[in-house]
Amino acid sequence: MMAALANWILHRTLIREQGKGSLLSQAVGTDVNISPLLYTDAIGMAGFATWLSVVIYTIVALMRLIPDRRIEKTISESEKTE
Repeated sequence: MMAALANWILHRTLIREQGKGSLLSQAVGTDVNISPLLYTDAIGMAGFATWLSVVIYTIVALMRLIPDRRIEKTISESEKTE
């Protein structure tokens, strides 16, 4: 859960530093990070539905393994226009 929060803080800090019109801001837009919410739900369910908690942890892990192509796509599109 702390890794998900750290990732969210990193994105917000970079966008604030580079400005709202930066490539990173255009790529991620108004992205909603649901990982901390899913982690919180999994922690709450661990006491009475352990199997569901494990499923949620697995889903979040799989979400992290799949790379986010939006940033790469935005950068390549901006290089084509220059």
